[in-house]
Amino acid sequence: MNFSVVKLQEIDAPVYFENLYTNKKLDKSERYVDQHTKIKNLYIGYSARSFLKNFQKLGNQAEVIFWNAEFLQKKWAIENGIKFDEKNWKKEILIAQLKKIKPEVLYFQNLSSLDLQTRKNIKTIVPSIKKVVIHIGYPGTYKDLSYGDILFINSPVLIERYNYLKPHFLYHSFDEEIVNLPYFKDIKKNFKLGFVGGLRFPESRYFFVKRLHEKFNLNVWGNFNRNFDHKVKNNTSIFKKILFYFVKRFLNLGVVKKCILLINPKKINSKILEILNADSLKKSSNSIIPNVTQEDIEKEDFKFTESNNFHKSVYGLDYFKVIKQTEILVNKHADRANIILDNIKMFEITGMGSCLVSNYGSNLKDIFEEGSEIVTYKTMPEAEEKIKYLINNPKVAEEIAIKGQKRTLKDHTSSIRNIEIEKIIKNNL
Repeated sequence: MNFSVVKLQEIDAPVYFENLYTNKKLDKSERYVDQHTKIKNLYIGYSARSFLKNFQKLGNQAEVIFWNAEFLQKKWAIENGIKFDEKNWKKEILIAQLKKIKPEVLYFQNLSSLDLQTRKNIKTIVPSIKKVVIHIGYPGTYKDLSYGDILFINSPVLIERYNYLKPHFLYHSFDEEIVNLPYFKDIKKNFKLGFVGGLRFPESRYFFVKRLHEKFNLNVWGNFNRNFDHKVKNNTSIFKKILFYFVKRFLNLGVVKKCILLINPKKINSKILEILNADSLKKSSNSIIPNVTQEDIEKEDFKFTESNNFHKSVYGLDYFKVIKQTEILVNKHADRANIILDNIKMFEITGMGSCLVSNYGSNLKDIFEEGSEIVTYKTMPEAEEKIKYLINNPKVAEEIAIKGQKRTLKDHTSSIRNIEIEKIIKNNL
């Protein structure tokens, strides 16, 4: 049985996105449909093109709403005669769109589009919605997801945390159509070694990239929260701290926890579920590469981000262009991933035909062949040693890049994942 679905997708690079209008790459005066097509073709974040292409090819009515794209959304409201409060335009326009489209399935790519209470009541607000799909990838997620009917997760870390919701696990992917776009024709490998993406200060990734920059003059296209306050005082009263501690310990007693989860999760208070979920948040010492102390965090001066090899952040097609131009790219998973490989960057780097050097994960064999399709490290010295070897042996790096790309284009494409997602949704209608 085919169905109608709307996917809510965030533009997660607001400054970069706004500059596209400033630089006339996007025109806010254009019709909604024309702006939407151009944004879709920029490949910012998850591939909306692949989602739409595959779901529609399988006979479904599918749409993607870029809910936080201000000019785009307000253009839709104007074209459809929708009045809205400037202070609440995101929610009001989005709800109006859903009521007009009348989807049977609502697909949350992340949880930012609507507040928790609205997400819980969305079937009442928009009666056409029969199933709510939630898709989560970050291994540090612990929020209440019980209001969803179908849960997709991209990290093995989340399997145990949300096992009471019977999640469907699948890895991230790479849109195979990107590599053949005319935009990338004749692009050369102009950079030997690089890192692209969020630096996640004060996590170990920041210090890992910083150290490689100091040793190899690493090119970095990164973003991070420089204003992170590691000295913020916790104003919670001692009484509240003690109460929270005992509630948390009580809820996590093995038998009590199991009994609570035997109840329909939709009937359990969200705060209780979050406490239960948060109990599984862990950071393995093996994933902290290099070792980072509180003193390291407090004394960080960020001077390395002022070097000539530290470039502005890139997104969308510009992001993939940087990957295409770089021979060797390093990857370091979030500390919350522990010793698990789960981020999307692995598939983007290999998919674009560059040599990937990533931290080791216990699930590596499920994704890539170590030493042949990607290169891994378990310690900082090992990372430095292997990177040095690859720099000095470019043919080896090229061979690994070729094999890594073949593997991604064979097993880890967005088409493969979307077809699997569509089948699961259909089977649950």
